[in-house]
Amino acid sequence: SRIRYEVSGAEHAFTMFTIPQGVNTEHWEYNGEQPVAMNLGFMPAFRSDEDGGEIIYTRFHKVYLPGYIISGAALVLLLLLAVWSFRYRRGDPA
Repeated sequence: SRIRYEVSGAEHAFTMFTIPQGVNTEHWEYNGEQPVAMNLGFMPAFRSDEDGGEIIYTRFHKVYLPGYIISGAALVLLLLLAVWSFRYRRGDPA
């Protein structure tokens, strides 16, 4: 699922984001931008924006969703192949 956090306007130059447990430390974006650094190796640091914005975990759309689409298409293809094979064996090609 898509993980998204709203960030209110910041007064400081950088926004540090602490990652929830069990979530990868990569694939985070703040207003569409990658982190400028990883604080202590596991907390992404983003340039702050006075208007605020969104911190989004983008791995779902870049990795998982294409995999789900490919898996779904392969399943449909296999089901169609199985139905066609079953009809062909019965002697009812259509």
